[in-house]
Amino acid sequence: MQLLVELFDDHEIMHNLFAPHGFQPEAVAFLTDPEEDGDQAKKICAALRKRYPWMDVFVCPVCYTDFSSIQAALSALYALYPRPVFELSGGNGIARILAERFCAEHGLPRYYVNYETRRFFDLGGACSYFAEFTPPKLRLEDLAWANGAGISGGMHSAPPERWHGAILTYFRKTLETAQGWGEFSRYLQEVTHRLPEHGRDSLWVNALRDPKPGRKNLRFHEKLALEAERLGFLEKLKIKEDRVSFRYADPDIRNYMTTQGSFLEMFMYILARRTGRFSDCRMSVVLDWDGELTEKGNVVNEIDVVLMDGINPLFISCKTSLPSADDLNEIFLYSRRFGGSHARTALITTTPEHRIPSMLWRRAEEMDIGLVTRESLTQRKILELLE
Repeated sequence: MQLLVELFDDHEIMHNLFAPHGFQPEAVAFLTDPEEDGDQAKKICAALRKRYPWMDVFVCPVCYTDFSSIQAALSALYALYPRPVFELSGGNGIARILAERFCAEHGLPRYYVNYETRRFFDLGGACSYFAEFTPPKLRLEDLAWANGAGISGGMHSAPPERWHGAILTYFRKTLETAQGWGEFSRYLQEVTHRLPEHGRDSLWVNALRDPKPGRKNLRFHEKLALEAERLGFLEKLKIKEDRVSFRYADPDIRNYMTTQGSFLEMFMYILARRTGRFSDCRMSVVLDWDGELTEKGNVVNEIDVVLMDGINPLFISCKTSLPSADDLNEIFLYSRRFGGSHARTALITTTPEHRIPSMLWRRAEEMDIGLVTRESLTQRKILELLE
């Protein structure tokens, strides 16, 4: 396909990405009405150029209600590209009628997409192009760039595959002893990085078993420590009556062991990877809504897990405490901002079902957010959910 002409859809950002990623034409032209579409089309053009440097992507500003404006823009495109293909799914009703009339007068191929069913409808001469289409598999960068956002890693990196099995095993242990894991993780936070002779970022720990007597939510747990040693997270573990010493296997393991919610995030991430259905899997993602990650004062948010299923993003928030309405609102805002109606949203919590207020269940249902509680945090159930 030489040129794809799109009537810009200012309601659903994903509709503007679907055909360019699927057809990957030599050039894409977005017909936009600056009064209605703002700067979104320019952001999408920039995103497509980043993904496909060879693709010529540009904006054609028109007035959707002025036939002469659309006629002039389409005539100019037709003069440059003798066989443009038109998608007439976006724009408004008047713009579609005017563009359809132009295509009919010049015998140009055009089609329409039903985005609920992802079906193509030939409106004249476009049927032969449909064989060139490959269902797009977007990366998270494609989605972020199209929104003018920047993306980077967050508090901890995704675990390498060699640790996956051990992490799933240890997650089950943290779930069985939820209170104990919280106490142990806070203990590790307290005693890690406290040896000046080894440097602040040392992997070695040599500390009192009870560094803050009387503090009930901070405690060394021998069984959890021994299990961590068995799985390879801790090395050279020595437990004495009043002291403990060990070495973290690597800096990432140190971060996981000193962050209470990390194993829940990794549990979701690893199982998502194992389904094989997602074109992109990320955890601990930082999104800068202004696109400049190094600038001070920008709006920056961290999302626990983000998955891409074709053009459908799935945003997952992981909570080891009782979730709130604010938690629902936060993840809902991210999903709608970056994925529109094609985004799916889930909140995963280690809180038992009976402790979730009925109001929160109703709110999650109203917002179409999947709320998954402790009882469903098994590998089988989560894999079924992700499928």
